[in-house]
Parts: sequence; structure tokens; C-alpha cells
Amino acid sequence: MKMKKLFKGIAIAGLSFNLMLVGCSSNTYGLTREEYKLVDKYYEADEMVEELKKFGHSDEEIEKQLRAALAQVKFETAN
Repeated sequence: MKMKKLFKGIAIAGLSFNLMLVGCSSNTYGLTREEYKLVDKYYEADEMVEELKKFGHSDEEIEKQLRAALAQVKFETAN
């Protein structure tokens, strides 16, 4: 009985750790998570990325577009 509980605890801990890693490894295309979230707030970055991928843009081109959007957000929120 003790072994069964031990294995269950190990499995739950392992699954929790894997889920944490998945959350940390999402591609933000060179932006920090905070920068990506800021772009997402104003321009829906996830949809932007999906559209750019659909039209065959490379990761580098997507990063340039996200950085341009970030610069625009910073410019508009500074004024």
C-alpha cells in the first residue's frame, strides 16, 4: 500500500513539473515573456504569429514583426 502511494506521489510530482516546463517553454520569438504579453495585450500576438506562419514567414521575420509591434506599443503608451 505504501509503495502504491509513493509511486502515485512521484507521478503527480513529475506531471506537475512537466506542466511547469511546458508553460515556460512557449516560443516568444526573442522577446521576454513580459514583452510578448504586452504585444499580446494590444495586438493579439498569438493571432499575429499564426497569420505570419500561415503565410510562410520565418521565425526571424516573426521576431522582427513582434519587435516592431512592441516598439509601437511602447511609443503609444509613453505619450
